[in-house]
Amino acid sequence: VLLCSKRMDRPSFLGSTLPNDLLAALRVLPDIPQPVTRKMLPIILAHLSNPAHEDISSLQADVTTLQKDNDAALAPKIPVAFTGLLYILKMAIKSRISIESFQTDLNEIKVPATVITDLATVLKKSRTPLEASALSHTLRYPTLSGLKWRVDVIISSSLLSRVLTPTITMQMTSSDGRVRTFEVAPEKFHELRYSVAKVLKDMDDLDQLAILKIDK
Repeated sequence: VLLCSKRMDRPSFLGSTLPNDLLAALRVLPDIPQPVTRKMLPIILAHLSNPAHEDISSLQADVTTLQKDNDAALAPKIPVAFTGLLYILKMAIKSRISIESFQTDLNEIKVPATVITDLATVLKKSRTPLEASALSHTLRYPTLSGLKWRVDVIISSSLLSRVLTPTITMQMTSSDGRVRTFEVAPEKFHELRYSVAKVLKDMDDLDQLAILKIDK
């Protein structure tokens, strides 16, 4: 299901297509009493505070307890609503959306007003520690932190008395502290310089587009 928005300045923090789990939650949320949804939120916050924790048995136990505390007609809807609320808060933390935009996006997909208010309150109070937790558990690859290069010229070799062949020696340092040294042919080095210059020029051209100059 595509999410159509009247906004032209930014996409929804939920993405252009709503997942089936969220669509299912939207159908049952109006039937969940506010006291029940409020009991779900601390459980969700505890889970988001430790996203690397692989054992979800305690999470399942908490949801099962909520089901047992409510009547038989409401019990099957609780896990569905819980999954939807978990997804909403997880995406909000990931996108770092403002509270105002968060409420606007949820209102557009017909989330009940009482649920929007409770979610916005929780997000406002717990955003900083949740973002820090998500960042600390994010899988990251090393990035380039330093690059040096020099030109070496082979004047002669054991076979030839006069060679004068230039080679490029490069030293790359990554963010994990590893240092790699390697040689690059002059032709490939010129290709690298051209590619970097082209990317910088393309980025500058994109930055000049009027559609990207939106006041925030």
